[in-house]
Amino acid sequence: MQKIDVDGLMFEFPDEWKVSKYDDWAFYRKQFGSSYREYKALDLFAVAPDRTLWLIEAKDFRQHRRTKNVSLWEEMAQKVRILVKVYHPFCSKVYHYPWADLV
Repeated sequence: MQKIDVDGLMFEFPDEWKVSKYDDWAFYRKQFGSSYREYKALDLFAVAPDRTLWLIEAKDFRQHRRTKNVSLWEEMAQKVRILVKVYHPFCSKVYHYPWADLV
């Protein structure tokens, strides 16, 4: 069983799953330099044995109440938009896909 910590929340995945934490990708950090924290996207990428891709965002409002003015749905939509923007360079053959080992 694989255990992955996302901001204090523990996720467990079967060993057959391939899981990666987006914030740990060197490309993500290097491509955007010190501003990489502004380009927040989803927390985990997981690929099931049947090759289904799961994009996972972890939120725990038990510790800290939500104070943002934007709705949770809009925040998630923004993260997906950023994800698409960040992934655009991956469409080029110049870069190695950091998630290539997941599929």
